[in-house]
Order: sequence, then structure tokens, then C-alpha cells
Amino acid sequence: MTWIESLYLTTVAASTTLVSTYPIFTLAMGKLIGERLVSVQ
Repeated sequence: MTWIESLYLTTVAASTTLVSTYPIFTLAMGKLIGERLVSVQ
């Protein structure tokens, strides 16, 4: 999802919040399904 695409569905404030928190949701879903995360060295 990109910021411009999300603007068609909601307000600017909600769109910015959704796109900004996308990495957090991705991390949470990865942990829930047991995805192995790459460590930063």
C-alpha cells in the first residue's frame, strides 16, 4: 500500500498514520505466523 493509493480510501491524517505504521504491522504479523526475522548486525 502506498500513501497515494490510501488517499483514495480515507483522509490524509488516517492515510499517513496507516502508511507510517505499516512496518509495525508487518513485524507483528511475521511474528504471529512464525516468520523468521533477519537480524541487523
